[in-house]
Amino acid sequence: MFNYDWAALKKDLPRMELDEVLQGYVVCSSPCGGSEVLGRLLRKTKQVGFPHYFFHHNMHTESLHKKWSVIDNNGDINYVRYFQRLQENRTTKNGVFGMLTYTKQLIEHHRLMSTLPKAKLIVVRRKDWAAQAVDGVEMAEQLRTNEKEVEFLYGKLIDCFSHLMQEEILLRQVYQNKENQLEIFYEELCARPLEILETVTDFLGISQKISKDSRTLRAYQKFIPQIKPEKRKIYDRFRNILEKKKIL
Repeated sequence: MFNYDWAALKKDLPRMELDEVLQGYVVCSSPCGGSEVLGRLLRKTKQVGFPHYFFHHNMHTESLHKKWSVIDNNGDINYVRYFQRLQENRTTKNGVFGMLTYTKQLIEHHRLMSTLPKAKLIVVRRKDWAAQAVDGVEMAEQLRTNEKEVEFLYGKLIDCFSHLMQEEILLRQVYQNKENQLEIFYEELCARPLEILETVTDFLGISQKISKDSRTLRAYQKFIPQIKPEKRKIYDRFRNILEKKKIL
């Protein structure tokens, strides 16, 4: 785990403003909340930057840290330099830069992200929090497509559900100002991807429109998760438990 180079952040941040970026935005959701799906669709347009989870500590971001020489001698990441390199290398030709974050990353790096020109926030939420918790536990490879697993892993599902609620409360507490913010729902994104994408591009001030013909729709639908009937039964089972316990 890297430490944050807050000294460099405080020293260099006021000077950081890249002319190449004309429009910056951040997509935020809680885990399995839909930001990755929106990110795939946005990258497909090739008009709105190449948003990824640049603040995750994984092989992808670690390779970027090394490639751009943003790790100081003491092993800390110089996040100011890293953010500059991201904007220089992940901005589309029309001057748009975007990134994906989870709630805690957004809050932790808010000061850094707020320096983006015309900084805008897109919040992706799921209406079905029970299904989101199931996906979160499955992502941790702790759940199989078997209804009986719901009872067996009930504690982990409840923990994940509680974590999602805490992130939602935190986001609402910190970002109450609706100015320069757009809220979209995961379920609507999956049902009407081209329509929701147009809402996002309009919000970002992108003039080029996305064709809505059947061929384009099929190309974008490849990035929408397909839920199998077995998975829906697990969603329903956990949701019923939450409703019986009056948690939902």
